[in-house]
This record gives sequence, C-alpha cells and structure tokens, in this order.
Amino acid sequence: MADDENDLDETEENGEGEESGKSGSSKKKLLIFGATGIALAAIAGIVAFLFIGGGEEDKKAMIELPGPSVYVEMPSFIADLKTGRCRSPVLKLALSLEIADNDQDRLKEIEPQLLDAIRMRFRDQQRQDLMGKAGAEQLRSDIHTVAANMMAPSEIRGVLFKEFLLQ
Repeated sequence: MADDENDLDETEENGEGEESGKSGSSKKKLLIFGATGIALAAIAGIVAFLFIGGGEEDKKAMIELPGPSVYVEMPSFIADLKTGRCRSPVLKLALSLEIADNDQDRLKEIEPQLLDAIRMRFRDQQRQDLMGKAGAEQLRSDIHTVAANMMAPSEIRGVLFKEFLLQ
C-alpha cells in the first residue's frame, strides 16, 4: 500500500493523472464514509438491542398464567398499630386475594397462619405510615409479600381491598 501511495504522489507531481489522483482520493473518502456509516449502524443496532431489550417484550407477552384466576375472600380482621400512647389506632381490613384456581386448597390450609402473619406485620406499622394512597399501596405490597412467601411456590396474582378503615 505504501508503494501505491508513492506512485500516486509521483503521478501528481509530474502533472500526469491529476484526475486519477482525484479519483483515488474520492475513492478513499468514499471508503472512509462507507466504513463510518457501517460502524454507526452497528453501534445504533447494539444500542437499540440493549435499550429495547431485543424483543423480550414479545416473549413476556406470550407467557400465560397457569389456569384461570379466582378471588378468595379473606375474613376481615382488626389490627392494633404501633404507638407510644394509651389508645392505639386500629386498622380494620377486609381483602380478597387473586390466585390460580388450582391453589384454593393450599390457601385454605394456610389461612390462619397467613392472617396471623399479616396482623403481626401491622403491629410494627404506625398510623401515619398507612395514610393516603401511598400508604395503601405500601400496605397492599406488604400483604402481597407476606402472602407470596407463605404460598410459595404458588403465585399470588393480586391483593384487593374490600374494606380499609384506619382509626
């Protein structure tokens, strides 16, 4: 390649092949632009794959839950909340759990332990922790976590509040 460059330089100096020198120069520019374009397209493809996830959304959309969902109504209960005063605030709660149809027997088996675990979880909560929409969502998340741990390997698909009274 060094010989080719020397030949190009000599022909340009002699005045011969001015056009061939320009033609060689444009070919080099074309190659550089082409290589740069290919490299940029490859980088854009990699970035798109990483940020979009390589079509994982399609895979996620194709996953189906095993069996139809059923809503199991849990008995309502009252839990005392943590406080430093004489009169402690209470939470009255009635909820339903969304589970797979074939997991109903498993839920009935562990229902007393589940209700106890939920009550004990609330004993550490303060009234202001449960107030407002954020508090209700945190409560839902806590119940889901407790129920999912106790029902494992079965899945808790949702927690629905039927009654939520905070005094």
